[in-house]
Amino acid sequence: MAKAITQINVQKKTEEERQRQLQQDLLNQLTENHQSLDTIFDIVDELNKAGVLDMVKGFLRMRDQIGSISIEKVNQPSMHHLIKNGFHAIEFIGKLEPEKLEKMMDGLVHGLDRMAKETEKQEEVSMWKMFKLMRDPHVLTALSYLTAFLNGMGEELGTNRQQEGR
Repeated sequence: MAKAITQINVQKKTEEERQRQLQQDLLNQLTENHQSLDTIFDIVDELNKAGVLDMVKGFLRMRDQIGSISIEKVNQPSMHHLIKNGFHAIEFIGKLEPEKLEKMMDGLVHGLDRMAKETEKQEEVSMWKMFKLMRDPHVLTALSYLTAFLNGMGEELGTNRQQEGR
């Protein structure tokens, strides 16, 4: 019959053996990942050449002063308005359909280009020329879009005014 095991001998590594094992593991990781490390060193070198590391180092040294100045600036009422307006602008842009916005922006750019050309001429526009321009199909199209825009804006403003009056 087999003899019962009454004692287990656990071999503990000495501190020196643990250190050697850690060094070996570290060397293995370095050799396995040498390409990634080369890339990281290249990136750090480029950041250093560009002066980014000096800026980050200075930022970290002055972090307390920068933090207090930042908090002071953010607590100003104008900053609160800026943050709220930023959220409203993002919400507004999110409501627009991309195709409609693109068409409107293209028209705006083209209109600004045409306006720049007209201002270069530096000639006075007579009332007769204005009436003649009103018959231009492009001008009529733009005016119809403008009046539709003003109509929709007026509807919304009127709705808001009625809701406030209740």
